[in-house]
Amino acid sequence: MMNKKNELGLLCRDGLVLRLLNGSLKGCEYFLSAPITLFVAGGEGQTGPRHEPPSLPPETIFIPRHQGGVNFEIVIATAAPHKSVLRVLKDDGIRETPLVANRVLTAGPQALAVRAAAAAWDAAILDYCETPTPVAPARWRRRGVLALMSLIALLGAGYLLRYDIVTGHEDVATLGRHLAGDNGKFHLLPGKDGSLYMLADSERDAAWGRQSLVRHTSAAAVKVLSCNDERRRVHAWLERYYPWLGFHRIHIDDPSAPELILSRQRAVLSPAEQDRLSEALLEMLPYARQISFGQLDDDAVVRDAENGLRQLAIGYQRVDHPNSVTFVINGALEDGERQRIRRYVEAFQQRWSSNYVQFAVDLKDDPLAGKSFSYGQQNFVKPNAGHWHFTPSSSNR
Repeated sequence: MMNKKNELGLLCRDGLVLRLLNGSLKGCEYFLSAPITLFVAGGEGQTGPRHEPPSLPPETIFIPRHQGGVNFEIVIATAAPHKSVLRVLKDDGIRETPLVANRVLTAGPQALAVRAAAAAWDAAILDYCETPTPVAPARWRRRGVLALMSLIALLGAGYLLRYDIVTGHEDVATLGRHLAGDNGKFHLLPGKDGSLYMLADSERDAAWGRQSLVRHTSAAAVKVLSCNDERRRVHAWLERYYPWLGFHRIHIDDPSAPELILSRQRAVLSPAEQDRLSEALLEMLPYARQISFGQLDDDAVVRDAENGLRQLAIGYQRVDHPNSVTFVINGALEDGERQRIRRYVEAFQQRWSSNYVQFAVDLKDDPLAGKSFSYGQQNFVKPNAGHWHFTPSSSNR
C-alpha cells in the first residue's frame, strides 16, 4: 500500500477525489484540482435565492442536507503538500484539519474522506457507517428539557439581536445580487477585519459601485476597491519593502486567491521566506484567503514591451542592465506621439511592475519647428529675420 506521505504528495500534484460518507449524497465522489473548493452544505432554505451569497467562488459545490448546515473548503497546496487542509468555516472562527488520505474527516455534521486520484479507497472508508447518537434515558431527557427552557428564557433578547444581524446580512446579499448585474462586474468578499469588500475590475466599475452604495442603507461596512488600484498598491509595497525581490506582477483576477508572479531568473525565495511574504500579503489584503506563487521568464516581459513599441512605430534603444532593462525612446516627437507613448506606458505598467522593465524618453528638439513654411508648391525655412532658405517640394514638411 502507498505510504501516507507519498500519497499526500499525489493528492496535491494530481488532484484528489473527495467522497461523502453520510447525508443524502452518501457515496458521491468529486474530483478536485483547484487550489480552493468551497462546499456549501445545508437545506433547501439555505441554498435558495433568499440566502444565496451575493458572489460565490468559481469552484463551489452545493450539498443538500435535511438537518444541519456547514460551509467548508478543501485547500490544495501544490507547492507545500503538508499545508493542504480541510478548512471548516464556522460562525465562531475557522478550524483547519490536515488532509490525510483514506481517513474519516468531519466538517460539522458532514463526514468525508479524500484520496489521490490514482489511489484506491481503504475498506474502512467503503464500509463506513455513521455511529448513531445514543438516546438519553427519560430522566435525563426531562432534565434536558428543563435546561433548554431555561436557556431559551435567558437568550430571548439574544434571539432578537441575532434576527437583526441575519436580516442585515440578507440586505447585503440583496445588494450583492443587484451589483452583480450588467452595470458592473464585482467580487463581493468578506474581510478578515470584519468589513465586506467589493472589488471591481476597473476604476469605472468601482465608481459606479460607490455611487450605488450611497443609495443603500447597509453599505456602511462595504469597502469598494478596484483591482487595478490594488495591484498598484501591492507593486509599490513590494518595491519599497522587498526591493531585492525579482517579481513581475500580482494577479488579482480572483481576489480571494491572488497569485504573485516571480522572475524565474532573478527571484530566489526559501520556503521560510515565501511563508513570511505570504503572511505579509494576507495581512495587507484582508479579503484574500490564500497567496500562491508562479514564475515567468524575464524575456517574456521584454518581448511584450518591444512588441508594443514596434506597434507605435517610434524609435527606441534597448539598454540592458544586470537586473533590469530600459527602453530609451528617442527622436523628435509630436504631441500626438507623446500622448500615445504615455498611454502605452500606463497600460504596460498596469500589466507589469516597473521592477524589471523601465521606460525613458529622450526628447530631441526639431531645429525647424516654427521656422518651416510652405506656399503653394514652394517650401522655405526662415532661420532668422531677413533670411529665407528655399527647399525642394519633395521635402515638404
